[in-house]
This record gives sequence, C-alpha cells and structure tokens, in this order.
Amino acid sequence: MTQANAASDYALCGWRFRSEIPVEALPAWDGDPARPPDIELVRGSVPEVACQDPVSVVANGRNVATVVSVEAGRFAVTDGKRVVADVRPDALPGFVEVTIAGPVLGTICYQRDIVSLHSNTILIDGKAIAISGRSGAGKSTMAAMLMKRGHRLISDDVLPIFDRGGCTYAQPGSQNLRLWGEALELIGVSKDGLRRADGVRDKYFLPTADKTTQPWPLAALIWLERGVTERHFLRPCKSMFRSRAIFKAIYRQHLWRDFAAMGSPGITNLALPGVAVFDLLRPRSLDLLEEQAKAIENLASMDDLPKIDQPVPVRAAHR
Repeated sequence: MTQANAASDYALCGWRFRSEIPVEALPAWDGDPARPPDIELVRGSVPEVACQDPVSVVANGRNVATVVSVEAGRFAVTDGKRVVADVRPDALPGFVEVTIAGPVLGTICYQRDIVSLHSNTILIDGKAIAISGRSGAGKSTMAAMLMKRGHRLISDDVLPIFDRGGCTYAQPGSQNLRLWGEALELIGVSKDGLRRADGVRDKYFLPTADKTTQPWPLAALIWLERGVTERHFLRPCKSMFRSRAIFKAIYRQHLWRDFAAMGSPGITNLALPGVAVFDLLRPRSLDLLEEQAKAIENLASMDDLPKIDQPVPVRAAHR
C-alpha cells in the first residue's frame, strides 16, 4: 500500500477528521474551513501487542488503546483525538479503510464517552433505522436490499449515537456497504468495477452515491434473528427484552464493559429515548428478503413507533 502525499479532511460523526490515509467511505469535510481538526490520523510506528483474534482492541487505560488487525496493521488511539497508523506494507486499502471506520472509530467513541451500536443503518423517510444482529444474520444483505429500493446507507458496522431533548440521534459513519458476491447477485448488482473489500474472500464495497454529514433521528433498532420458521414477524421488544436487544446491539460489548469499568459514565446509559426496538424473526432462506424490506419500510412510515405493541406480520414463506 503506497503512502498518501498529503492528509485529507473528512466529516466523521460531526468531527473534522484529518487523515494521512484515504478513506473513501467517508464524506469530505464540508464544515467551517477554519476549524482545526478534532481527530488526526498520522502514519507512524506502533509497538506490537499480543492478541489472538484477527481484529482486536486492547485498552491499556481510559485514554490509550491499540487496534490490531492481522490484515491491516496496528493503530494506536489516544484521547479520542489522535491515531497513529502502522499499516502493513501489503495491506489491501479496503481492509485499512474498514479498520479505520470500524474498530478505530468505535475506540475513539468509547474514549470520548460515546456509545456505538453494531449495525447497518439505513435512512428511510428522514428516519434512521439501525439493523443489527449476530455475525451472519444478514445485516448487510438487508441493508443492501433497502438501498436497492432507494434508501440511503448512513453507517456500516459502527453507529455512534447521542440523545438530546428526548430523542436519540444517529451519527453518519462509513457509507460504503461491504457485501459478499452472492449478496450482490441476490439484489441484482454486478460486482464488476466495484472495489474489493477483502484480498482473499469474495467481498466488495457497495458505495453510497450521496453521502450525508448530518445526524438523523434514530427511529428504530431492529435485531435480526434467523431460525427454523415459516413465518416472518417484526416483533416489538418491551421491558427487559428491549434492554436485552439494545445490549446485544452494542458495538464490541467486551470493549464497552472495559471502558465502563474504567469510568466512562456516558456509555452506560442505554435508554435510547424515542427509539422503538424490534426483532425480526425470519427463515434462514433469503427468498422473501424483499418482503421483509417492505415491512421495514412500512414500519418507518409509522408516526409513533414506540407505541407499537403488537407483532407486525410479514406474509408466510411459500415452501
């Protein structure tokens, strides 16, 4: 990977992010040109850190952490303001971008006392809908189907949130969706000409043409569940089930626990005021993916999501 000649300024969650590494998934800074950068990423040397996972975040204290990616390199994050990137010489640019807009951003947020959700977030009629779930649940595929139907992606992987005036807001993050080749085929998009998001696996970036820099009201969080069922339901999560769904959707729960234990009171507030929480129970088959996308659209069109207290049915699968 070749080094950039100069730093570029991006808009990242309302911050001016100056980076010596290009990040195509982020919009260019369009704020006050005289405002100094809130976060700077520079190239440099970062000491090795022992870890076992392909991507790990090791917090050495409240304000110092190291993000380690086997494929991308090491990234030292300090005070939520400065990132030193020690990039592998053979790193795929897409993998480096994913690391910056993923675990590096998540770490910056926790150091700044900001909670993040692990979701693909779509803007529907001016409302942000966060789609979360375990690995392999189909978050990206569902988001891609909604994009195909004309809606905008405002974050992939990491969604920083904040509440103000009884409303929760979603901050735009990475606005390139990562999709497997088979998922692209499913939604009728050719992978020809798309940038690779992985050097080995069949994974690509599906870019958002019209990037956004403003925060949007978060109307709903939908937790995806796939199982042995012929019925599809958007089911409201109330009381303890709501709290459990929100907790499951937190970005890197172990990191959240570490920073909460080190004294980050802001991230312990998981009330998400004004946000309706659902789970979407659906079969393992993706045959009715478009029907499920329509159900999410219908959900977003409702005026007062938090008052919904009955399951929203989607037609049964045909066998």
